[in-house]
Amino acid sequence: KYNNLNDQFIIDSPTEKVNVTLSGTQSNLDKISENEISASIDLSNITEEGTYTYKPDVVINNDNKNVTISSVDSVTIVVKKKAE
Repeated sequence: KYNNLNDQFIIDSPTEKVNVTLSGTQSNLDKISENEISASIDLSNITEEGTYTYKPDVVINNDNKNVTISSVDSVTIVVKKKAE
């Protein structure tokens, strides 16, 4: 999910998925589904067109406290001005 992008810009070919590595016992990892992991990027600092690389903020939406996020891959996005 992309948050706070200025209305004058659009994201060209937005990334829909990000690689996330989780740590925990196999039984706890088996209880986590892809739908319970959400990623977001705050784009409020973008003021011009360009290519940007971000590491998304990732949250596990599951009550299983025995699983942690051990790594998150960065994503590259291309921001363009909206056609007028």
